[in-house]
Amino acid sequence: MAQIFNDAVLTDEGAKLLARSQTGAFPITFTKICTGSGIYADKSVEALKLATELLSKKQTFGIAAKKISPSNPKEVQLTSIITNRYLTVGYYLNEIGLYAQAGDDSTTEILYSITVVETDNSNYFPEYNGHSPAEIIQGFVITVSNSANVVVQISSDAYAPATDFNDHVDSSVTGEDGVHGIRYHSEIIQVYVNGEWVDAASGGGGGSLATPEEVETLAEELMEESGGGEDMDIATDEDVDETIENLDDL
Repeated sequence: MAQIFNDAVLTDEGAKLLARSQTGAFPITFTKICTGSGIYADKSVEALKLATELLSKKQTFGIAAKKISPSNPKEVQLTSIITNRYLTVGYYLNEIGLYAQAGDDSTTEILYSITVVETDNSNYFPEYNGHSPAEIIQGFVITVSNSANVVVQISSDAYAPATDFNDHVDSSVTGEDGVHGIRYHSEIIQVYVNGEWVDAASGGGGGSLATPEEVETLAEELMEESGGGEDMDIATDEDVDETIENLDDL
């Protein structure tokens, strides 16, 4: 059964960074999240506000996505994916920290907020078994005075949540510009080939599937070129039809 984490607490260092950014001096840049196995004797808000680092850091993950809340422009939603894909020693996932810095100054990176598990130990996060990685989608909701002053370092090795990927495809593939070389335009699926959009049904090159007669003619020409004699069998129409049906089934 999944363990419940307490509400995230804005640390004192995080509050200072937020206050300074609201003056317009620099944007807040959220950089990463870290997970750990630390056990906290005092889990009160007052105690956690004083934290400057996780008690027992185990893993670090990039931030995979950033969204501005459609209902509140001052609310920034961050998403990270916790995975055991490269984990060699399991641990109890008891603490999660969100890190940030002033603008692009990496020397100012601090523990912005922290959340800890309600009980002494959370569920055990196992080492990777080489087959199916365990993954947790972790979300954060940050309230700021101006979401334009929030920068997120989107990690190139962070996984995109499936919902974000699907939203991206759904919103783009139906547009005129398409996405990833595919578009659904004027009720036709098209692919981008050699600098132009062509109907996918044409095979991506404007051509069409060969008829059985064309296949038979081509086979005859190839055999003549290869020196085939009259003792070689020519495929019948039935043979060609059967071959095409078999290819269609692939």
